[in-house]
Amino acid sequence: LYQIASENSFVVQWMLSQGDLMIGTSLDEWIASAPEGAPISPANLTFRRQSANGSDYRAAVLVRETVIFGQRNSTALSRLTYRENGRYGASDISILASHLFTSGIHQMAWQAQPTSVLWLVMRNGNLVGLTYEEDQNVFACHEHITDGLFKSVAVIHGPLGDEVWCLVQRGTAMRIERMDPQTMEAGASGTIAARRCFVDAAVLRETVDASAVLTGLGHLE
Repeated sequence: LYQIASENSFVVQWMLSQGDLMIGTSLDEWIASAPEGAPISPANLTFRRQSANGSDYRAAVLVRETVIFGQRNSTALSRLTYRENGRYGASDISILASHLFTSGIHQMAWQAQPTSVLWLVMRNGNLVGLTYEEDQNVFACHEHITDGLFKSVAVIHGPLGDEVWCLVQRGTAMRIERMDPQTMEAGASGTIAARRCFVDAAVLRETVDASAVLTGLGHLE
């Protein structure tokens, strides 16, 4: 059991390993480390405060080498980056699109390939994507609204890159839906025009015979 020497009482909200052990609390962010090259033990662990933003009770996400977390009120995103003074600093990366975060962040999932996007389900049922390319200084938010409510998001490794899966409430039904990987690739490369199917709950079919009746579309009724 460790006790951090702080002038305030706080609650630990998340922990994440990135070289050192990073700790987000309700009031500030800390680093727990041992002497260089030594394993952590009860006798050598040192705590150092890095910033005082305060974190939301939600797991932080490691996006490439950067730790991204929800701020204390869950209506903004911060990142912890290493500074030249040997410490980590926190900065708000949602400030240019703060209106998309006013309802609060419900969940986060990171898609690494083919495009680096942090997906966030908001408490109002919308889906927000944050295209994140730190080396290119790109932090671009985009909002996705559907005929229903996004409830959850997950990223699963697939043969064409990371696949984005969502739990969506449509009426009284809960549906598990996947963003088409080939459609997403077509949007990026512009070489697969036939797969440009940017609609909700879509079903893609190919046939050589003409038909006047289409079945299996009850989910659209």
